Amino acid sequence: MNKNFLKKKITIYSPQNKILNYCFLADYLFKSDEIEFLSEKTILKNNSCEIFVDVNNLKNFLNTKFNNLNKTIFIVLWNNSFDYFKHNLTIGLLKNKFNQVKLIYLDREKFNSKFNSLSLSDFSISKKRTLKKIKGINFIKYIKYFFPTLSSLYNFFKHPRTSMFFLKTKLVFVGTGDLEDVISAFKVLQLSHNKYTRNLISLSLKRLTNLNSINTNNLFELFNNHNFLKMESHERTYFLRLIFRIILIDHLSNFKYFFHQNKKKPFIDLLNSNIYKNVYQLDLGVLCSNTPNNHRTLQINRFYKNFNIKIEILKNNTIYNNSKLLKRINIIQNYLIELKKFNEFNCDGDYFIQKMAKLKNNYLK
Repeated sequence: MNKNFLKKKITIYSPQNKILNYCFLADYLFKSDEIEFLSEKTILKNNSCEIFVDVNNLKNFLNTKFNNLNKTIFIVLWNNSFDYFKHNLTIGLLKNKFNQVKLIYLDREKFNSKFNSLSLSDFSISKKRTLKKIKGINFIKYIKYFFPTLSSLYNFFKHPRTSMFFLKTKLVFVGTGDLEDVISAFKVLQLSHNKYTRNLISLSLKRLTNLNSINTNNLFELFNNHNFLKMESHERTYFLRLIFRIILIDHLSNFKYFFHQNKKKPFIDLLNSNIYKNVYQLDLGVLCSNTPNNHRTLQINRFYKNFNIKIEILKNNTIYNNSKLLKRINIIQNYLIELKKFNEFNCDGDYFIQKMAKLKNNYLK
């Protein structure tokens, strides 16, 4: 599928919580002028022959009684192969019902050849915004996307005590990274059909829940376990990213000028804010993919273009066989060992940022 397949106006059938993700995608990667979002009430009234259908809406879309089945369905696999294996039956039924089904996945590595597919990694991020019009969204989301300063100020005054913390230099990470988050993510992998994945996750959970603090060596040993290389490839790299994050975030949480936005803290939407001039975002990408073109990075690109530290533990342009993966894990371990030696927890904010950037450049190029 050629990446110039898209029209300037695209139509999307998505749940509310994914709307901004699609806006960033359409604006910075697809270079669209206009988006129209459909709901269950408006979908039958729409005559578009090309529709993006979110993975969470696939069954509803399949069961909708359209008069015209001459439609091309685009499906963005936000969780890459995890989404495909979870929804492959429904995707197959859609392929039988409609004119065409096209998958848009994240990595360069194609994991299924039965479908016309395209990788987000094949796009380049636009330097200028193209999106001018969004239909079918509520006023709050419209303001949030087109007038981020207003929504940023609202969030600032909603949680003023927390917000004041970000007026001085800070390194911020928004996403899965603490012990509670990682344990929840591991429990998802416990549902795998692969017995080796289930075995390693059971061992990992025992090591995490029996410890009062994160023991880096105990977690490193998991990569030497015989079950690790027998996991499915997408589960193996997901597991690696989780272990990396829990060691990294656990250590960084000791620093005075680091902040981890998790579920326990007041939510002030730091990723979608343009008012904090001293905040640097720690960009770890997404757990399920190596691509630099994920929705989190697109957000950071818009609001923190020159104020971020991007750490890619796996390279987007590399397909990792067992040998390459183990070599890369050794590099990752060396980075984390050196990071743990950096324990000036009360150091100046600017020095902290410089040190983090230097460590990344020295090890994870």
